[in-house]
Amino acid sequence: MQVNTGSESGSASSVGGAGSAGTAPVKAPKGFRLKLQQMLAGVEAVIPEGTSITTAGGSLTKAAIVKMLTDEVSEFETVDAGVTALGVARMQIREDLPQMQRLYTELKDALSVQFGRRSPLLAQFGLKPQQVRKQLTPEQRVAAAVKARQTRLMRHTGGVRQKATVQYQGKVNVSTELEPAHAVNTPVAPSVEVSPGVSAPGQPAVVPPVSTG
Repeated sequence: MQVNTGSESGSASSVGGAGSAGTAPVKAPKGFRLKLQQMLAGVEAVIPEGTSITTAGGSLTKAAIVKMLTDEVSEFETVDAGVTALGVARMQIREDLPQMQRLYTELKDALSVQFGRRSPLLAQFGLKPQQVRKQLTPEQRVAAAVKARQTRLMRHTGGVRQKATVQYQGKVNVSTELEPAHAVNTPVAPSVEVSPGVSAPGQPAVVPPVSTG
């Protein structure tokens, strides 16, 4: 009998994701799997031994029902075991990955030294041989320089000197307006006239000179 495990496939994938961080825990049953387990528990607990149940497909004994339900539930348990094993394998790969990378690098360097970095034999090991740089003729170098210069002009790019010559040449109109503060009336101190021989307040008395004529 085939059982639709669509609801459980999503659960299994999520368990696999958790297993990538370590040993994958088995989640609690849910969906149709939970229904099968509940049905199995009910049959074992309630239906008497030797009793048959009449269904649309025919008469089934308790033993037959228990076996069928047990087989269906075991399929989900097999998936759980596979998911757990997958999580353990992924964890082991992550632990061994630095060692794998170190071994690969050492072999790559050793083969490059043994056969030469430009040897075509390196391709058989999945390594890319070092390519010899093609020597350009004087005409090809001039053509490449002209092509690069024209490309820069089309893209409106330039070097440091070219960029330094590009400056704004227009005029800038700047207007400023002053807003004077409100005038404050400052009281003027009254003037005091001092007669000869009379000193100003707070000053010593002035004695006029005495004529001897």
